[in-house]
Amino acid sequence: MNTSHSRLVKRHSGVRALIVFILAVCCSGFSALAQEVTATITGIVTDPTGRIVANADIKAQDLDRGTIWPTRTNGSGFYTITRLPVGRYEVRVISPGFRTAMESPIELQLNQVASGNIKLVLGAANETVQVTSEAPLLQTDTTDVGTVIDARTNVSLPLASRNYLQLTLLTPGAVTVQPTGFQSGQNAGQVARPEINGNRFDANSYLLDGMDNNDAGSNYVAYSPQPDAIQEFRVLTQNAPADFGNYMGGVISASIKEGTNSFHGSAFEFFRNDVLNANQWMNKLIPGSIIPRQKLRWNEFGGTIGGPILKDKLFFFADYQGERFDFPRTTSTITVFTAKERTGDVSELVAAGKTIVDPQTGLPFADNVIPQPRLSQTALAIVNSQYYPTPINGLLQANAHNTTAVKTDSDQGDGRIDYAASVKDHFMGRFSYSDLTNPTVNSFALDYNPYNLVSTWNFVTGYTRTISPNLLNDARLGVNYVRVGQNQTTSNFSGDATSLFKIPGLTTSFLPAMSFSGGYVSNFGTKESVTDNYDTSVQYSDVVNWVRGKHSMRFGFQGWRIRTNGLFNGSNGQAGSFGFNTTYSGSPETDFLLGLPTNVGVGNLGAEWGQRNNVFAGFVQDDWKVTDRLTFNLGFRYETHTPFVEANDKEVNWDPQTGTFELPGQNGNSRALYNSYNGYGNYQPRVGVAYQLMPKTTVRASYGLSSFMEGTGLGLRLPGNPPQPIAASANYSALGYPTTTLDQGFTPIAVPAGCTIAGLESAAPNCYKGAIIYSWDKHVQPAHSNQWSLFVQHELSPSAIVQVGYVGQSTTHLTNAELLTQLVWDSPGVVSPSPFFAQNRPVINQLAYIFGTFAAAHQNYNALQTQMQGRLNHGLSYLLSYTWSRCMTNSQGFWGEGGQSQAPSAWWQNTYNPSGENGACYYNVKGVFTGYVIYDLPFGRGRQFGTNMNRAADAVVGGWKVNVIPTFRGGFPLTLSSNSDHSGTNSFQNRPDCIASPHVLHKQTIGNGFYGYRWFDPASYQEPKDGYFGNCSVSSVYGPGEQNIDASIAKTFSITDHQNIEFRTEFINAFNHVILDAPNNGGIDIANPDGGTIGQIKTSEGARNIQFALKYNF
Repeated sequence: MNTSHSRLVKRHSGVRALIVFILAVCCSGFSALAQEVTATITGIVTDPTGRIVANADIKAQDLDRGTIWPTRTNGSGFYTITRLPVGRYEVRVISPGFRTAMESPIELQLNQVASGNIKLVLGAANETVQVTSEAPLLQTDTTDVGTVIDARTNVSLPLASRNYLQLTLLTPGAVTVQPTGFQSGQNAGQVARPEINGNRFDANSYLLDGMDNNDAGSNYVAYSPQPDAIQEFRVLTQNAPADFGNYMGGVISASIKEGTNSFHGSAFEFFRNDVLNANQWMNKLIPGSIIPRQKLRWNEFGGTIGGPILKDKLFFFADYQGERFDFPRTTSTITVFTAKERTGDVSELVAAGKTIVDPQTGLPFADNVIPQPRLSQTALAIVNSQYYPTPINGLLQANAHNTTAVKTDSDQGDGRIDYAASVKDHFMGRFSYSDLTNPTVNSFALDYNPYNLVSTWNFVTGYTRTISPNLLNDARLGVNYVRVGQNQTTSNFSGDATSLFKIPGLTTSFLPAMSFSGGYVSNFGTKESVTDNYDTSVQYSDVVNWVRGKHSMRFGFQGWRIRTNGLFNGSNGQAGSFGFNTTYSGSPETDFLLGLPTNVGVGNLGAEWGQRNNVFAGFVQDDWKVTDRLTFNLGFRYETHTPFVEANDKEVNWDPQTGTFELPGQNGNSRALYNSYNGYGNYQPRVGVAYQLMPKTTVRASYGLSSFMEGTGLGLRLPGNPPQPIAASANYSALGYPTTTLDQGFTPIAVPAGCTIAGLESAAPNCYKGAIIYSWDKHVQPAHSNQWSLFVQHELSPSAIVQVGYVGQSTTHLTNAELLTQLVWDSPGVVSPSPFFAQNRPVINQLAYIFGTFAAAHQNYNALQTQMQGRLNHGLSYLLSYTWSRCMTNSQGFWGEGGQSQAPSAWWQNTYNPSGENGACYYNVKGVFTGYVIYDLPFGRGRQFGTNMNRAADAVVGGWKVNVIPTFRGGFPLTLSSNSDHSGTNSFQNRPDCIASPHVLHKQTIGNGFYGYRWFDPASYQEPKDGYFGNCSVSSVYGPGEQNIDASIAKTFSITDHQNIEFRTEFINAFNHVILDAPNNGGIDIANPDGGTIGQIKTSEGARNIQFALKYNF
């Protein structure tokens, strides 16, 4: 991988503006994305008559570490103690003429601003008035919106793979289209992520101990600590203060535990086995052919330890977790060619309702049998080879099995040191690592065996200096490294595809991917789409906290240096692909047997490249406590992103309007080849007001602007352009007959080697023939998200609150992909050339596709969000949330519909009519109810019933705990697709015609020898007429919802007062609800009266899993 140093990025007006801003604000560099991983206590000290008490000494002592944090009330009687590590505190107030006031214990949560108003009592200072209290749940001083998950909740709730990010779904406004993605066992890289408040899953920012925890190339989560290592984490979903930036969705901030003055820790083992689990619905679809439940061997083990090195001074914490996740045998149904079809007899397809014709005559084949001379020799060699499965029954669908073995091995750990050098000086340092491998082996040899790996390390160090009682500085430095390698394919048979199947021109030894759209046969082969990217982020931040009068102010600066090194083979992978649908004969199976592909993609071995960019930000935040009941949160942030620059200038851009190519740093071009952005989106106000309407009721309103630069993965980056190795493609959907057959392989469209800059200038075929070109608009920029909220919060009791609120977002300049080679639809049957590349027709006429990247999409979100929270009281704690929302957009994003369905929806149906793409976001859910309940049953020693019972009885009836996570939600919207380009414009996203209101059948049995559910009626849809686009809108039908309850029962056996053993049984999908996957939403088949496979559901999410756990705590 190339790691050459990049040249210095040319300074621009945005950087100069930033420098002027910082100097004007604080004459020094201070933190920015600030990364609050601590808490704050703030309040006013008064005498018995209510008058303020100035210059009172205040000390907050950490009860677990002995650390003291001093301050003093100012002339307004106001005090603020910031940067307090989360935990339990004792607050003492000393002032001449008054008794010492002591408030303890106060439990502080992550990012919490706790109100600590104290009224003194007349008397001597050596007399103490003690008040036992907790930090109030009522949010009286801040207006951001979010949820805190503390350590007790994090380690108690049932999590299938101990992925703490699954608990982000407990937050109002958070959903996921991949619920089982959180159960994969992956702790880094392409793990499941929530969609928050109407934003794409890659629009979140992940922080660990206040520093960056993101994979900048693809917006993955860089590292997920194990639950036992997390002190707590917070999900900020709306209107974060000016400390935070580079986000549109949520800011998920976690902190690793610290050591204390006593040794504490745990050792644990979590265990799952298939003998404990229920079988999935989809394995029992076919009567008499039940597939056994998938084999499972799951072990997660590890431990934590923390304690003092020097009492009250130096502390350590360390943890390790190993994961051995093995599906040694998972059998699933696939569909293969029948015995008759392997000879060219397609009569079974005709009998099932398909109309099949000879592409040369337009008439049916005699006796529905393809003449032998017309059959593709390559197709026959594939389906009759020993590597292609034979049918196990007489069905057209689900007539074969594939047995898959998947193994995930992971090791991870954290180490942290905290040092209180003095009352004024505190240091910390942490190092985290993880290493994961994930190989897959298929019994269906032609499916090949993908292999994934993820390696991560994350480092942060910080220094907090108390300069004076009202002035504090916090500086941090962090480094984050992520390597994600995907789809590194291996074969489980000898020989290569060229000799075995007689396909000329292959670039690897693998059989290229064979895909079938609109038919029954399962795909096979491999593109071998290897991606290997190495991301490194270096981040520095410094923040000053200053209390003056009734103002608690923060000033900061932050900078990132981001290095992304990648290897990408293009959209066709290394091995390439052949696609078949209903274009020629009416059946993709028949087209394959004839060797007539609709599209062909030639693979390449790819090239290594490295891109660099910087992010700079500065902010000021003033939390102004106007009165005891009224607080203003006033913030302003400046944030700028420099464009991506290739380290060795190995990239080329094409101006999308003129079609002329541009080289880095030449002819007036910048090295990035697109413009720096410096506009209103860089200047981000954050304003909020909190008013305590009544002693137990607050009203909070806020507005904020944030920006976010979305990564496009590796698939649209400019280093993929010639003269680097390029991919080539050919699409024949607009032709009556393809010009390349399967038997000819890639030879007719293969791109000759040797492209040079001179070749680009002369439009040489070895640079452009059949190539895919990537073009970035000069005005690509970060998205701008306007966010606003209004909440009413009421305290039901000292331990319970309820809140109801409205949140809204409006986002512009979202990154979107556009197909620039699409023809312009003028009228039915009349098209004209693309207006893009208008001055370079010799080039565009040779190209296969031009993929453009723009910042022209938009979305909006409106929601009613309610939440009831109960802090631990009599053994019970809970959080219950309901969200009703509506999210609309004209782009589903670079990643399409997030893997929940089969339709590619990153592209517009008509590039020249973006308003026609308006529809519900693919993750839009009209209603979601979720939450958790944790209940320590009131029986046993120290509890409500049997508090003095003996140890023997307590071992039986005491120490029981029940934990529940309920989830009930509606379905996600789906965009339907058709098989053919009826408009004649070479569109990538063809939709059908809606000829009736969508008729949702829900769980209607398919019948006619097919098994599963038909979710919606295909009679409501049809293929468009030739010369027309489909009139179905985006997101025109909704899929199935989810009803699920995860639960656990735990029993604690006390050994001593400070040691215990916990045995836990967890039930994932406890009541074994069938959670259906999305229906097939692609391939309207007008030749089949039954509609083909569209609307069918044949797969489901996981059935009930039971997990045992044993933990030793000390």
